[in-house]
Amino acid sequence: MTTRLAFRAWLLRFPGIKIVKIPPYRLCCISCTRTEIAWLRALSSRVLMDARALILRAFGIASAPVKVRAYVLGPSLSAAELPSCLGRASAVVHKRAVWAPPLRAVVLWAKESEKTQRSLVHELAHAILDMKQMLRPLPPAIYEGFAMMLEHRCCDDGGQWRLSWARKGCRLALERGHLQSVDELLSVTTTELSASTRYRTAVFYAQAMMLVRFLVSLGRADEDWTMLAEVARAFRAGGEDRGVALCRACGQDAAEIEGGYRASCGA
Repeated sequence: MTTRLAFRAWLLRFPGIKIVKIPPYRLCCISCTRTEIAWLRALSSRVLMDARALILRAFGIASAPVKVRAYVLGPSLSAAELPSCLGRASAVVHKRAVWAPPLRAVVLWAKESEKTQRSLVHELAHAILDMKQMLRPLPPAIYEGFAMMLEHRCCDDGGQWRLSWARKGCRLALERGHLQSVDELLSVTTTELSASTRYRTAVFYAQAMMLVRFLVSLGRADEDWTMLAEVARAFRAGGEDRGVALCRACGQDAAEIEGGYRASCGA
């Protein structure tokens, strides 16, 4: 049985699933109370639509309608009750949201928190890039860094908080001698990332955000995120080292990119 069919079979246990539409999301609320559903309805669609527009613009994606399904799991459900087909149930509990490619959907833990809006923005980046077949050619440092930058740019409640968090993470990495080079960041795989300690994962996300922040600064004008489209095209072309591809996309040599990235990290 495929993951999608197994998950749908699990959903049959919950006949009272409520649908909440917050464009571009369609939230399927599973075992959620009225209070939790009311709180979800109050989330800002404007923030999510702004994030969607920025994703499309940054990566040069045609502005065709993009709708994303999300399964919202009520807090009354324990991790043990989640279907084994999810595989990354622990990630859902820990991160509050995760893009699940086999389901073609975001899986979200319905916990009333300012982090929920940020999580929906973050996972929207993964969802759209994957649905448009642009995620896999990119190294995690690029797509995770972009998703973190999206939180910073679009979220009313936590934008500056996210940037401050990333700066603190980079300072901690510098103090402990763990700040990675651009080449090291680009070589990190999803398998390595999922096996990392919480500290290592947090530091990776912080560095990835500051790398993407530097790349965005190379745009032709303020708020010009289109440099990321050039970077994505270079990685999709393949056939060369990722560091070389990044240099070609940015029009800078490796030393210039390394210097800019380290300055962004506060080194």
